[in-house]
Amino acid sequence: TKGTAVTQAPPAAPKPVHVKNIDATHLHLGDNATRDTVSRGEIRTLRDYQRRMDGKKDRLTLIAEYTRSREQQAQERVKQVTHRLEQARAAKGGEKLVATLTRLHESATVLAERAGQLHKRAVRACEASTTLIGNVKARYEEIYQAVIDSPETEPAEMSYYTEMDHAV
Repeated sequence: TKGTAVTQAPPAAPKPVHVKNIDATHLHLGDNATRDTVSRGEIRTLRDYQRRMDGKKDRLTLIAEYTRSREQQAQERVKQVTHRLEQARAAKGGEKLVATLTRLHESATVLAERAGQLHKRAVRACEASTTLIGNVKARYEEIYQAVIDSPETEPAEMSYYTEMDHAV
């Protein structure tokens, strides 16, 4: 209906996937998994996905910082133009500049608003990426650790998984 706010329950926290058994080619998953088994290749793909998401989050953080500085610069430009416009109105013969400065002020204001919107979008994207990475880690951390602890894991594969932040 019109004017009625719809409230949504927050999403459930991700549940970790438990590993029952591990062999040379597959991991046998626990009760809360959607499948019974997953191959080691799929686990490597998941780990690569997590690494790419970590890189994306880092880039989004830099973008958010950059857009924040651009927003501040745009707001400073609006202040400068406003000050010049006031000076032109107060000065003798300044009315010749008032029209030009008014257009410049409007343009600077629009630019500052757009910079603010861009910064908000960048921050939201960074937050969404951080949430996604947290969910992926919470869900699949136990699987990665099972691969590391497995006697079936070869030394080359071990080094791949021990590059993770949480591995000791």
